[in-house]
Amino acid sequence: MFKFISGKSLFVRTDITKSQEIDGLVEKTLTEYGTVDILANNAGVAVLKPIEECSLEEWDRVHNVDLRGLWYLTRAVVKTMKEKRYGKIINIGSTTGVVSFQNQFVYAAAKGGVVNLARELGCELAPYNIDANAICPGIIETPIYGIIGVSMKVKENAAGFLKEIPLNG
Repeated sequence: MFKFISGKSLFVRTDITKSQEIDGLVEKTLTEYGTVDILANNAGVAVLKPIEECSLEEWDRVHNVDLRGLWYLTRAVVKTMKEKRYGKIINIGSTTGVVSFQNQFVYAAAKGGVVNLARELGCELAPYNIDANAICPGIIETPIYGIIGVSMKVKENAAGFLKEIPLNG
């Protein structure tokens, strides 16, 4: 049904907001491997601002990276998965997509879309033996914290959340 290719990787620099680059990525992947068994959608950017301070450009950037690019990439590989009647689609959402946090409406709307897209794809693609799921991690300290200027309040909340993790991550 599918083959495991050990030790072989392919790097294709791709701007997730550009459909032509996504098409190129999928074409190169299919040329190199002949198929796509698993798609992990893991692109994301965020804007943390009150609604009246968020610009249309910021809204569009977050949604183009976090949701639109994910949709287009998924759409580009589904045909291959349907033909062989097998596939796994993993969308990386966020707890912010299902739980409210202050000043995160843009990111929450995009990641909520990511979660709901996975749910709908799961229903639509099940007859083709294609699974679609979303993973919604909580707060993870990454370089994006400094880039988006995460407030001390958010960092304090993160510390509180971390105390609740049994393994003390």
